[in-house]
Amino acid sequence: MADVTRPGSRRLVRLLLIGALLVAGLQAGRVGVTHARAGVGPDSPGASGGVAAENAPPGLEQAIAAQERANPRLLSIAGVVGTAVGLAGNGGASILVFSDGRVNLGHLPGRIDDVPVEVQVTGRFHAMLSPEAKRGGGASPKSRFGDPVPIGVSTGNANECSAGTIGARVAGGGKHYALSNNHVYARENAGSPGEIIAQPGLYDTQCSFDPADQLGRLAASGRITFSTSASNTIDAAIAEVNYDTGLRSLGTSTPPGGYGMPRTTTATPALDLAVQKFGRTSALTRGTITGVNVTVNVDYGSAGVARFVNQVTVTSAGPFIKPGDSGSLLVTDPDRKPVGLLFAGSSSGKYAIANPIGPVLQAFGVTIEGE
Repeated sequence: MADVTRPGSRRLVRLLLIGALLVAGLQAGRVGVTHARAGVGPDSPGASGGVAAENAPPGLEQAIAAQERANPRLLSIAGVVGTAVGLAGNGGASILVFSDGRVNLGHLPGRIDDVPVEVQVTGRFHAMLSPEAKRGGGASPKSRFGDPVPIGVSTGNANECSAGTIGARVAGGGKHYALSNNHVYARENAGSPGEIIAQPGLYDTQCSFDPADQLGRLAASGRITFSTSASNTIDAAIAEVNYDTGLRSLGTSTPPGGYGMPRTTTATPALDLAVQKFGRTSALTRGTITGVNVTVNVDYGSAGVARFVNQVTVTSAGPFIKPGDSGSLLVTDPDRKPVGLLFAGSSSGKYAIANPIGPVLQAFGVTIEGE
């Protein structure tokens, strides 16, 4: 879900080249990062956003190639909201087609280039509204936290009444930043460098900003292109913490009851990989990566619909993501290696979309701070 809480509101070639293509795209400026200050740039360390080749299911490369060739036709069918590559019942790779429930199955082939096709009725992926209107209390992730502020808790831009999640503390160029989404920190491209970032987000303070809640200032964001012909790869932004004397400090661990501290070593997305996250609304949840090389249309409400490519799908038996969990860091379970940045999901919350963490870190020239 581009799931900031609001009250109103290619083809890839061979598998071994995927990471190189993503890095090249970033260096060519495809991400469109807006920077606030020196020391934040696209030339950065971090894992690639490609699909893990280790333990890959049979036919993965063939399935990715077939999906890419079929995407223009599949995504033009009414009711198709995205595609991915997942696991078939026999353990091999399959093409997943995400439907909002309106797809005439007779319009979809059973196989594409001899790769099986599976339809999943996910509903639309979009910026979800929330009926919640109460400020959290006690140890709730919606509360105001003392120093050091943990990751995985409520945050947002002080210029709008919204709330998302602090994903992680990251570092680059000798500075420290809070990592979250563009639509949490940069107001869906409307934010300007230097805008105040609060903890908690204003949605959790009855839309009232207290200067004591200032956590940092917007430093950089990856621009989102709102179009179903776009090729967005990240919905991400960073806010510099300890921006001025007297500002609050940010820690590197979730609150008690969370997964703890993420590792500094990242992981590459892989099918059937067990993952977890801690977020502002649903706290600690666990799921499995069931789709890679995801192409999906995400509804941001009044801002429009944006198409994302090279994403990751996570599914779970119950809700994995809820409104306000946008910006949560996706880590492996149980070893806590960062693998993605969550930003979107279905209405049920059982299907979540994440940016692979590699392109996010590369866009800002930062690394995860943890253990």
